[in-house]
Amino acid sequence: MLLLADLGEGVGDEESLIPLLDAGAISCGAHAGDEATISQTIQRCVAYGVKIGAHPSFEDRSNFGRSEQILSADGLRDLLLGQLDLFQQWANSMGARVQFVKPHGALYNLSARDRVVARVVAETIYSIDPGWALVGLAGSVSVSEAKAVGLSTLSEAFADRRYESATALCSRTDPRALLNTSEEAVEQVKSLVEGGGLRSVHGDFVSLAAEVVCVHGDSEQAVSIARALRTYLKGRSDA
Repeated sequence: MLLLADLGEGVGDEESLIPLLDAGAISCGAHAGDEATISQTIQRCVAYGVKIGAHPSFEDRSNFGRSEQILSADGLRDLLLGQLDLFQQWANSMGARVQFVKPHGALYNLSARDRVVARVVAETIYSIDPGWALVGLAGSVSVSEAKAVGLSTLSEAFADRRYESATALCSRTDPRALLNTSEEAVEQVKSLVEGGGLRSVHGDFVSLAAEVVCVHGDSEQAVSIARALRTYLKGRSDA
């Protein structure tokens, strides 16, 4: 299982976090970060051999990309094209190779449940580079629509978020939404890896198959959680 974090947002201790990762989904500037921050993040990922992906979002800096917006198909396509083209230019200028795209925040959650949005996201990515993979919520239409248009996919689960159901994260407005300690995060990932699923906020066990586990880079506990997960996952690979 790959360990991924959302990066380039101008928050958190990325200098300590990036060496612990396998992959980084880096902001395209619409919800957070700027060219200098994003470029520095790309450079750090290259230095540590961390796979690089683009992390596009709704234009929503005031809410960190976590407020849902209703756009036409053309509007959404233009939104993605602008961010992905710019991110690719930045990466190319530093000799970095973009390998995947992971939508951010409200766009990620919307594409996980709305098949039309998911198809527009997938088709837009394919139009830029059919060799890019899509990272999406495991079991969701985001992943199935990407496969339908011919993209490779990476199904993602979260180490630091609780789940409402197998294909829906618990809303951040719910006080139970976040896992705030490395112990809790490791237990959830251990359940995913060794048990094939996890407990929802309702207490039921939901089956979940994932290839990527994410830590949110803007979390105050991101480094401690990532370090604990790195230790756990390395122990599994050495077994």
